[in-house]
Amino acid sequence: MTIFFPDISSYQTGFPLTGIPAIVVKATEGIGYVNPDYSRVVHEAQARGLLQVSYHFLRRSNAANQANFALSVIGAGVPTMLDVEPSSDGVGPTVRDVFDFMTQYRALGGVLHLAYLPRWYWRDLGSPDLTPLEANGLHVVSSLYTTYSDDGPGWAAYGGVAPVIWQFTDSYRLNGYTVDLNAYRGTVDELRTLVTGGEGMALDPSDRQLLETAGGAVVFGGTSMGPPVPSQYRIFDDPALQPDATGRYGNSEVDLLQYIRRLVEDLASREAAGTTLTDDQISAISDQAAATIIRGHDGLTEDDIPLIRDAIQEAIRNVLG
Repeated sequence: MTIFFPDISSYQTGFPLTGIPAIVVKATEGIGYVNPDYSRVVHEAQARGLLQVSYHFLRRSNAANQANFALSVIGAGVPTMLDVEPSSDGVGPTVRDVFDFMTQYRALGGVLHLAYLPRWYWRDLGSPDLTPLEANGLHVVSSLYTTYSDDGPGWAAYGGVAPVIWQFTDSYRLNGYTVDLNAYRGTVDELRTLVTGGEGMALDPSDRQLLETAGGAVVFGGTSMGPPVPSQYRIFDDPALQPDATGRYGNSEVDLLQYIRRLVEDLASREAAGTTLTDDQISAISDQAAATIIRGHDGLTEDDIPLIRDAIQEAIRNVLG
C-alpha cells in the first residue's frame, strides 16, 4: 500500500485538510520565523484526528539555537521533520549542522525522525555518508520531480541510505492549491510509527556510532546523544576547558565528552576482540581525534590540541589497562 500526502508552508495559507491521510506543515525557519498559518493547520489537523508533522527549515549557523526556537513553537512530543537545503542566499546547512540540531532538539524533548535532504543537495555537499543519520533514527526524505511509481527513481539510495518518503512533485493540484506531494510505501499507522520513532522508543546511539579504521586512519561519525557521561570519562577538568555559565562549551560540552567516551569504548571492544593497539597507533588515533574535536567545536583553537591529545591518550590507556 502507498499513501500520498502534501507538505505545505505559508505559500498555501488556508489550505483545507480534507481528503488527505496526513499533512506536513512548515512551522519555523532559522531563529525567528514562524509560519503565520501554522497554528491554524495544527488545530484543524487535531480536530480531524489527522497525522500532522511539523517541519523546521534549517539554516547554516546556530543549529542548537535553532533547535531551541523550533521546539518553543512546535512543542515536545510533536513529530518533526528537518528541511535541509539552501536558503534564498544559496547557503545551506551541513550534515554536522543536522546532527547539532538533532542533538539539541531531542535533548529538549523534541521528536525528530525525518530529514528532507534531496539527492541534488547531497551532491552539492560532496556526497557525504548519510548512514550516521539513519543509525541515529533520522530517516531521509528525497525529492525527485517525475512520474510516480512504487519502484521509481526517487526511492534509489544515496549516501548509503534509502529514502523512506519521496516527494515526487512540487506542482500537484489539491483542494484548490498547488502543493508538494509525498509518497510513503505503507499505511498511515506505519507512517505514524516512523515519524514518532515508535511507541516508547528511546534513542540510544551508543550502539550505533561509526568508528572504523581504514588505511590506518580513524574515521568517526556520531552525535552527543546518549546516556550520561560516566565520571571516569570526565577528563576535561582543566579550568580552561570548563563550560560557560550557560552550560555550553564550544558547540556542546557534553559533545566533547561523549566523543572521547565513544572513542575509547569502541577501542576497548576492539582490544577485547583481539585487536591490540600499539603505542604508535594510540598516538596517531589521539592526534586525529584531537584535530577532529578542534574542527568541530568553535570554542577551541589549535593551541588546545596538546592538552586534548594528552587527555585522549590517557583515557585510552586507562580504559585499555
